[in-house]
Amino acid sequence: MKHYLLFLLASLAMLTGCEKDDDPTSVSLRSITREKFDYKGGLASAIVDAGGRDVTAESSESWCRTAVIGSIVNFNVLAYTGSEERSATVTVKAEGLKPLLINVVQDKFRGLVVVPSTLIFSDTDRTLSVAVTCSGVYDVKLTENPNNAFSFSKSEDGASVSFTSNKASSRVEVKGRAEFTPEEGDPVIVTLIQPKKSTYDFLLGTWNVTKTDIFAGSIQNLSSVTFSAKENQYSYKVTINDPALKDYPFTAEFADGKVVIQTGQELGFSGTKFYTLHFNGPNNGQGNYIWSQAGVVAWAAEPVFDENAGTIQLVFSDNGQGNGREAKTLCFWENNDRYWSFTGQLCLTNALELSKNY
Repeated sequence: MKHYLLFLLASLAMLTGCEKDDDPTSVSLRSITREKFDYKGGLASAIVDAGGRDVTAESSESWCRTAVIGSIVNFNVLAYTGSEERSATVTVKAEGLKPLLINVVQDKFRGLVVVPSTLIFSDTDRTLSVAVTCSGVYDVKLTENPNNAFSFSKSEDGASVSFTSNKASSRVEVKGRAEFTPEEGDPVIVTLIQPKKSTYDFLLGTWNVTKTDIFAGSIQNLSSVTFSAKENQYSYKVTINDPALKDYPFTAEFADGKVVIQTGQELGFSGTKFYTLHFNGPNNGQGNYIWSQAGVVAWAAEPVFDENAGTIQLVFSDNGQGNGREAKTLCFWENNDRYWSFTGQLCLTNALELSKNY
């Protein structure tokens, strides 16, 4: 029995000694997919041996990100546009073991980056720029440029290129294309867009009054009116260019592609008189009513473009919203109060037609 116990103790001692000999003293690298990256960056992973211990990893640089899953250390190297090679040290640790150091190297930038890749011009922003990062020299050319719609200039240091839309926006969209070709790397395309001008914007400005049927009021002739933006793309402030009304513009809505003049508008106060706009007309073909309640009736006109003459025309008439109540006469009045106590006729007309160049 005594000999049996001694045998067991000796065997246990031998086993214990073997385990200590195999137990690692440091975290070791079993395999790694890559340690060198080009400027584009990317992903990689390393399998380490830590004798079953929990593994952690940290990088010396923020551009080399790490994540650990079991015994696998994953790398995420970010894209780089610097002119010099850079490196990071990833330290892999496990409790009680000497850490493993992995050196990650990223090559300098080689190629071309242009930001943004699309430029959208407007009549107020006719010149726009792109920022350029390039590892060497590069060339720019306009590969699509209908009717020389666009031009460009490069900064002295090559860090930016400015593009200009040479023509004001029109009724059609214009697209161009610029190609940047570097010494090394792939070409980059920049798209140039001059959007078509909105109908609303075409209507801004001064219009000639081409037809009226004025039959009453102190204003016997209307020569022009001016449309300016009230709520952009939705309504206009319309100024009648006559001394009696120039300080009291009315509102014209722009809805469903039409210009709409609603009845029942209060135009302003001079200090002694109120100025108003309303329509008169029949109800179901009978009588002549004062339509002073806002929105009851309206005149509307759809813009008509003459491409050959380069003109736009507006011909106003009742738009049918009154359901039997008709807007026949456009009336401007002076009033003692804001509630339609009429005292002076300024202009009563049965027609209004406008024209302007575009």
